[in-house]
Amino acid sequence: MAERGYDECHWFHYDTYKDLCFFEVGKYVCPPQYGYGPIIRDTYILHYIFKGQGKLSYHNRTYFIGQNQIFVIPAGEVAYYEADAVNPWEYSWIRFQGPVAKDLLKRAGITDQSPVYTPMGSTVRMEEILKYLLENYTREFDCIGHLYLFLQELIDHSDIFSIEITDEDSLPDTYVKRVTKYIEQKYADPISATQIAMDCGLDRSYLSRIFKASKGISLQMYIQQVRIKKAMELLKEKDFSVAHTAYSVGYSDPFTFSKFFKKNTGLTPTEYKKGI
Repeated sequence: MAERGYDECHWFHYDTYKDLCFFEVGKYVCPPQYGYGPIIRDTYILHYIFKGQGKLSYHNRTYFIGQNQIFVIPAGEVAYYEADAVNPWEYSWIRFQGPVAKDLLKRAGITDQSPVYTPMGSTVRMEEILKYLLENYTREFDCIGHLYLFLQELIDHSDIFSIEITDEDSLPDTYVKRVTKYIEQKYADPISATQIAMDCGLDRSYLSRIFKASKGISLQMYIQQVRIKKAMELLKEKDFSVAHTAYSVGYSDPFTFSKFFKKNTGLTPTEYKKGI
């Protein structure tokens, strides 16, 4: 394990609260390939990435994590993380524990099986809270309140990952559920297999393999199916124009969309819209 370094770290013991206790907040601009662990702690450690990228090794899996993403090392679990050699992390971390900690994280989609979190929407408020904690770490009640506020932000920005994870789910099943949820919410954006893997904290080759094994089709084909299904709905049920439909399912060019639609349905969007 590399020698621990940091730019700023504050230890405290706000541990007299029934539901949630708070122990540490810090920030660090990591040098290239700075690594920490393997280590076990009896508290949760949450890292928010302001800039850069790196990887987390946990439960025999490697997660690639970048700007605005979060990873959580659960209490009692072994993990190792390392900053990128070229574009290393700049992050803040918080260390906490308590009877409600696991449940609050789970509501945000963060579990022992899914330690990486990608916020949906603006992360400005999360960053403000972390900076506030660093500047006001001596204000005990304020810190406890802002810890709850931060966890609330996680929950509020986690709709895309609020999936039901059962005890019967294998780790690949959990990843596939997460990715399908992602596609169903983000089909209107210019998403790619590479982007999906990055946002979900997975290796692209691994994701492609487990997705094909689960769904019987490639990740790209699944994206196309979701877009076609939504386009058909918009053309018929919503009476959208071809151009409006194209923009709504992730195409900036209506002509390209029309070719894609005909290739997959045998009809042009106009023909389908008219019921030909």
